[in-house]
Amino acid sequence: MDETALPELENATVVQVSKEDKEEREGADEKSDLILQKILLDLVSETVDRDMGVEAQNRLQEELDGMEFEAAHNMVKKEVLYKNTFTETEKSWLSAYEASARKVEKRLRTRLLPILENQKERTERRMYLGKKLDMRAIADPGGAVYKRTFPGKKTDAVVCVLVDNSGSMIGHRIEAAKVAALTLYDFCRKAGIPILVYGHHTDGYDHRDPSEETVYFHSYAEFEEDRNDRLRIITMENDGSNRDGAALLFMANKLLKRPEKQKLLFLISDGLPNATRYFGSYATADLKKIKEKLGKKGILFQAAAIGWDKEAIRKIYGNAYLDISSLEQLPIRLTKQLAKLLRRVN
Repeated sequence: MDETALPELENATVVQVSKEDKEEREGADEKSDLILQKILLDLVSETVDRDMGVEAQNRLQEELDGMEFEAAHNMVKKEVLYKNTFTETEKSWLSAYEASARKVEKRLRTRLLPILENQKERTERRMYLGKKLDMRAIADPGGAVYKRTFPGKKTDAVVCVLVDNSGSMIGHRIEAAKVAALTLYDFCRKAGIPILVYGHHTDGYDHRDPSEETVYFHSYAEFEEDRNDRLRIITMENDGSNRDGAALLFMANKLLKRPEKQKLLFLISDGLPNATRYFGSYATADLKKIKEKLGKKGILFQAAAIGWDKEAIRKIYGNAYLDISSLEQLPIRLTKQLAKLLRRVN
């Protein structure tokens, strides 16, 4: 071999290695660019979500400020909270809650499917009489060449789920409430039924006067669907006490603005009210009056009791009372009740 060719061979090898290094560097640079783009996109999305959350909260607060409340709740300060940014940890929780909701829906499928199927347009084919030809069966020797289309049926109903977020709703109680709210939310969305999901609690301080107390209304899902609805539902927390009367009046105000004929309101609670100058016989009498008023205004009300003072809750709400003896049954019982009520109103 000519020795003069050796340097050329060595140079060729060096060039080849350089190309591999270059490709590797380019691949690493491309990967870095993609990571950087994702970080920037996440930052932009978070900023957009935060701004949209502030805008939505301001709009909801304006709506709340324009509402009239009865004397027992008129002096109390009221604030709407609307969470729209979530940590990666909070986002990771969603799949577990969705799996729990799907389990409930699977168990109730025979009850739920007829409700959902009734909403869809359907076509009967291979009919012997009709006005429209079924081109799929045009060659049927028996003459069954017609079809008929039945229009979809829209359920003229709207649903509100109100969850007691007070401090006593701790541990398994709040977890069961989350799954129940998510199950009802998913069912209603699939059935094309507008649904509102809210939570409520007070600031929890020992005030002397109701005017010093603040009631917080947490908006988890408004009637218009939002991509963060499920995240808001599964990240609900418990704090303070509960002024149920103010919360029920707030929900009634929102429901009565809706055009749907049938208005359903579900309350999930573990105990009687215990707010500033709002407890005992006074609160009980107020809630009985509100329940009666809801009925007169056409709102169908159901109270799911999951706490130790179920009997006291039953005395307040009477035939609107649902005794949830097992927290695991809460999502099932509420969804069954909703399906039952929807069959009744359609």
